[in-house]
Amino acid sequence: FFASWCDPCLDEIPELKKFSEKSTNATVIGVALDDEKNVKKLIEDMKINYQVVLDNGKFSKNLGINSIPTTLIVGPDLKIKKILFGEVNSERLEKVLNQIISKESERESTQNK
Repeated sequence: FFASWCDPCLDEIPELKKFSEKSTNATVIGVALDDEKNVKKLIEDMKINYQVVLDNGKFSKNLGINSIPTTLIVGPDLKIKKILFGEVNSERLEKVLNQIISKESERESTQNK
């Protein structure tokens, strides 16, 4: 979750671009708390390489998002696995994602015994 007027959000975009390019285990989707005109300009200016959707205010409110930037890691089951508040970098995202994958693998192998 981000906005064009949020400096930490803008600082995070290059890291999200880097993560999006190198990750084979995740898809980055930006959720903009902004108007369409500002978002389109930002996507163009910063050459954002991942999908960006607009939040009408209801989505973030329903999830309890009240600060930005906020990163949600959602599993293939569409359940939220982790919420990261504040600016993140690609290394932190990769580390958290690997921890989640490892935990899920352990859970599956325990269930299959």
